[in-house]
Amino acid sequence: YPYLSASGYKRTPLFFARKLYLAEERISVTGRLDERGDPGAPYNAVQPKEKLAQLDIPFLEAKTYNPPKNGKGIFRMPGAPDFRVAASSLVQEKPALDHVFEYVHTLSPEDLRRQTNSQVTYRTLMQGNQAPNWTRGKVTSFRGIAGYTKTWRFPSATNGIDRIHLVFGHDMRMGGPQYTWALATLNLPPDLHEDDEIHAEGVFLKLYPYRTPASQWHWAPLVVCSQIRRVPPPNKERPTYVYVVIGFAVLAVSSLMYWASQRDTKRLEAIRQRVLARRIAHDKKMAEKRNARSTAEPQQSDSPSPPEADSEGTAPDPS
Repeated sequence: YPYLSASGYKRTPLFFARKLYLAEERISVTGRLDERGDPGAPYNAVQPKEKLAQLDIPFLEAKTYNPPKNGKGIFRMPGAPDFRVAASSLVQEKPALDHVFEYVHTLSPEDLRRQTNSQVTYRTLMQGNQAPNWTRGKVTSFRGIAGYTKTWRFPSATNGIDRIHLVFGHDMRMGGPQYTWALATLNLPPDLHEDDEIHAEGVFLKLYPYRTPASQWHWAPLVVCSQIRRVPPPNKERPTYVYVVIGFAVLAVSSLMYWASQRDTKRLEAIRQRVLARRIAHDKKMAEKRNARSTAEPQQSDSPSPPEADSEGTAPDPS
């Protein structure tokens, strides 16, 4: 778009935006999905129709793609030109995902926490060319920060799973946002925002290749969760004793300032009295001098003056 600047005409990209947001406004993940016209049931109503008592690991291995991370074939990383975007799609792996969802929704959150394997960590899953085979189907936990969200829709699904949300969470236990997990869930917390702290337990399925908003390809452990819990921020209200201490501190400072002002007032009043006394004494002394001078001038005017001589220099006869 051409525009006139101080140095002449220039060009700038012209964008047509559907909606603008303030920089300080935090938009919930579900709000963004709503704005895209996300179809289907409410977010808390998606449930699988079937329930499983245990996982079929051979079935999962047969229904999932497990590309190596060493850059062979079409799965060269990161960002190779022939990397197929379809490799990151969950559509072809929908049967495996349904299988795990039907299992995790059979268990209660307490059962998942009890079955959590402490050895299935980010470092264990990502240290090799592929995740160890024994980790598939194991329950692991996530503690971190919520990132952006993707949604996969399956309108023709008949088992009740017509939508899967994929939350990319940053594992802060590892010390930074570069340690990213892909958390698959059917329902999002209604009050979830980006950068919120979240906890989750789920079943590890595979290493998932994903594309970041900066168009870079990375890998993340894909964990199928029954739910993602938003951790509320800590209560920032001060306890009562803090207000008591603040009140005493304010009272003490106010008393000190009042005492200092009173002391300064007394000192200034004493100085003013001394100056006033000196001025009064000075005025009195000056008045006495004026009185003494005024009494001396009439006495000098009453004394007789000597006779004046005539033009010839002889004095007149006093008789």
